[in-house]
Amino acid sequence: MEMALEPVRIAANRPSAGLAPIRCGARKIGKIQPTGSQGRDAIEGTIGRNEMDSMADTSCAGANWRMIEATGLTCDVYPFKEGYEAVKDVPIGTCATLVEGEDGRDFILIGHEMLYFGRDMQRSLLNQNQIRAHIRHDRGRVQDDYTRDDEPFGIQTCEMYIPFSLDGSAVYFECRTPSNHEIETLPHIVITSKERWDPHA
Repeated sequence: MEMALEPVRIAANRPSAGLAPIRCGARKIGKIQPTGSQGRDAIEGTIGRNEMDSMADTSCAGANWRMIEATGLTCDVYPFKEGYEAVKDVPIGTCATLVEGEDGRDFILIGHEMLYFGRDMQRSLLNQNQIRAHIRHDRGRVQDDYTRDDEPFGIQTCEMYIPFSLDGSAVYFECRTPSNHEIETLPHIVITSKERWDPHA
């Protein structure tokens, strides 16, 4: 028997700045501190977009996420357009954000193996395939094609449904940076695997 899922309503739209798509190659370095990392730490309560972007081959956590655990790896991130310099030593870790439901059913989304930009990036980029690779084990879906009407337009698992919005061709949902108390007390829903993410495999 399938469970009917109530949509989670996302907070009101806020303007944000964009970032070019990226490609990544990770390398091993010393242990990274989850906070205070190169002044990137997100500010509690920051609202921002999570845009679906398959050209960013690894999900990127911006100002609306907090890094809660470091992997000890970093990544040199290259813009989509050649000729621009890489952003060096971007930490890879487990990140958390809060999805606000109008019905009071707030929860924390957990993303493992994310590139953590924090305040350096106003909007976050989520790779659909990285999410699919994890939630498919629970028969979850990422449906980001607005022309289809056979499945809900959003992320759906047995635990939650987050509807997507459109802004031109951008597919997104919004969330905000959680407090320590919210991370400790609200239910957690994991959307990407803790296994090492290799987009080329």
